[in-house]
Amino acid sequence: ERCNFVAYGKAGTLLAMFRNALTPETFHEGRKYYLTDVNYNAGEPEDLFRGLQKAYDEDTIAGTLRIANVMSTWVYQAGYPLISVERSGAKFVFKQERYPSGNGELYSVPITFATTQNPNFNKKTPNLWLRDESMDMSEFSVGAWGNDWIVLNVQQSGFYRVSYSANLWMTIRDGLKVNPDVIHLTNRRVLQEELNIG
Repeated sequence: ERCNFVAYGKAGTLLAMFRNALTPETFHEGRKYYLTDVNYNAGEPEDLFRGLQKAYDEDTIAGTLRIANVMSTWVYQAGYPLISVERSGAKFVFKQERYPSGNGELYSVPITFATTQNPNFNKKTPNLWLRDESMDMSEFSVGAWGNDWIVLNVQQSGFYRVSYSANLWMTIRDGLKVNPDVIHLTNRRVLQEELNIG
């Protein structure tokens, strides 16, 4: 019974994450294609992948996302990732590993973030897709320089936890001191939990 709860709970959370990542409109259209194709019979994950891919291709000019490749990393692997982020010189380094421990699983993670320069906590489409174990991005690409803060997983739109390096925790703390409301309430609550992640 617990297994069913975990499986169904994860499924709902993943669907919500991909609804955010693809946009609600594209996801809704893809779901309609899926239901039409399976004619309300039992479907397989691949049926949903095809429906979402069709909607994504229609809605996205020059889209390169392969839905089956992305979603299968979540559907056919247990758990979820811990994303760590650190500033290293003039770049940000994003890494993933299964949380709390894993055997080398890699997920295609839709990473969202807000920064001092762009404190938009309403944009839930990904700023980047983290598919490999690690990825570097320049400060320019992230849009955060010097002592700017960065907060990942805006409004908990993704199914992952975040671990910030010590220097990034300092920038978040300093940003909250200047303006306590600049970071969305949901993220402020989660940041308190994530302080304890090693």
